Amino acid sequence: MRIYWQRRLKGQKSELPLTISTITYPLSCIMYKVQAPQEMKLCIHSLKGFQVVDLKDVLFCEASGSYTNFYFADKHFVCTAKTILEYEELLEDAGFVRIHKSFLVNLLHVKEYLRGEGGSVILSNGKEIEVARRKKDIFINKMKEYYKY
Repeated sequence: MRIYWQRRLKGQKSELPLTISTITYPLSCIMYKVQAPQEMKLCIHSLKGFQVVDLKDVLFCEASGSYTNFYFADKHFVCTAKTILEYEELLEDAGFVRIHKSFLVNLLHVKEYLRGEGGSVILSNGKEIEVARRKKDIFINKMKEYYKY
């Protein structure tokens, strides 16, 4: 038995066969977005090769020219040849937010926000990172959205 579904292309009806791939690909995209950040993984390319890491273990990313350093909860770091902008775009839906031109933080590890002109955040490892004035509202809105308050 063959099942067909309809879609409109520029005002024309066309019938496409309903296959497993036409259903599973959109569903896999949805499942990826619904998946909790603590279960997500990232492949980081480094000088030695690549590492697959749990996003829950990443504290923050720091820009260093055209390189990005990933700092982890177990106090080690990995240097990668991608820019922080590339990682910002990749990780924005996974609980990361850019708080400064040089820093991308994991909201899972933000323990405290200190008010000020831009303010600063204190992470779970005790590191204090300044929040840029222009990024303050973005950071606060992202925190509200992430923690539903």
